[in-house]
Amino acid sequence: DVTTNGCSTSDTINVSYKPLPVVNLGNDTTLCDGETLTLDATNSGATYLWQDNSTNATYTVSQADTFYVAVDLNGCIATDTIIVDYQSYPIVDLGADTTLCQGESFTLNATNSGATYAWQDNSTNATFTVTQAGQYWVDVTTNGCSTSDTINVSYKPLPIVSLGNDTTLCDGETLSLDATNSGATYLWQDNSTNATFTVSQADIFYVAVDLNGCIETDTIVVDFQGELSPVFIGDTTICVDEEIELDATVGLATQYLWSDNSTSSTIFVNDSGEYWVEIFSLCDTLRDTIQVDFKDCACEFEAPNVFTPNGDGVNDYFYPSLKCQLVSYEMNIFNRWGDLVFYSNQPLLQWDGRVNDGKKAAEGHYMYVIEYKDVLSGQKNTEKGTFILMY
Repeated sequence: DVTTNGCSTSDTINVSYKPLPVVNLGNDTTLCDGETLTLDATNSGATYLWQDNSTNATYTVSQADTFYVAVDLNGCIATDTIIVDYQSYPIVDLGADTTLCQGESFTLNATNSGATYAWQDNSTNATFTVTQAGQYWVDVTTNGCSTSDTINVSYKPLPIVSLGNDTTLCDGETLSLDATNSGATYLWQDNSTNATFTVSQADIFYVAVDLNGCIETDTIVVDFQGELSPVFIGDTTICVDEEIELDATVGLATQYLWSDNSTSSTIFVNDSGEYWVEIFSLCDTLRDTIQVDFKDCACEFEAPNVFTPNGDGVNDYFYPSLKCQLVSYEMNIFNRWGDLVFYSNQPLLQWDGRVNDGKKAAEGHYMYVIEYKDVLSGQKNTEKGTFILMY
């Protein structure tokens, strides 16, 4: 009603609303390479216009882009837009099925930058180490795109190779080294290829056994041992009240047995007598004997090698020097033909160079044999030597 200065006029109109079409292409999204997405703008009785001017109610997305649709329903238009991106699948290649040798390990690598991993045992590392036969698989996901791969791993047995412990043989012995494995090939240290090798000399022996591509090796050191050698050079004499160490140490020996039942490699001796030792080794047994005598070292024996019985008062007599108390004493002097020319059982009786008839003995070489026993040691000592008689 419109009134102007008391004058009114009225009019009437009916207004109605038509519904807008419902259009929802969804949130912006990322697809994996090769995937498609159907965009659906269907409204009954409507018309459609997509970004590429297509007019279907639906649109199939197969590449990255911005997608738009306008839907006209009885003159009422609604629009929507969606951005679709594409993500490449991660590259996963665990390799071909493989066979390993017993004891070997194998690392499967599925590394992709920014990816997550799920292995058959629920582990989530980029790599997985195989130590036993089985089927192994992994799912690798990058930005929602997943790739999987599977590999079968089997194991072959290693050949059994044992040449034994390092050993020592006796001279003349041999040792057969056996590396036999059915179907295997062999390579020894000297490039021989038999399953066995006969050892006859000391060395380091090695074999590599190849069974279907799986190789096992072993090494043995073989030494040889001969007979034992005597350890005592000769009998010995030491001073009274001293002690001597008898040493029978031999590198090859495994056991010792002395005459006093001692079992060490050495013994200390402070009594005269005969001592023996038995030495045992892997290949031999040796018995060696030594005679140990004692002497009074204060009773040193000295005898001249020249004397001149010419009456000048210098070196006119032949006699030994013994600076100790004696229990017994005998001196025999022989000429070069072995004839006895002088005998004395008195330490102070000296030879004046004359023979039994009182004549001067001939110039030349003479030999003496002196036997004595001193009070301190109580042992009988024998001294032999030669001298020259000159006028």
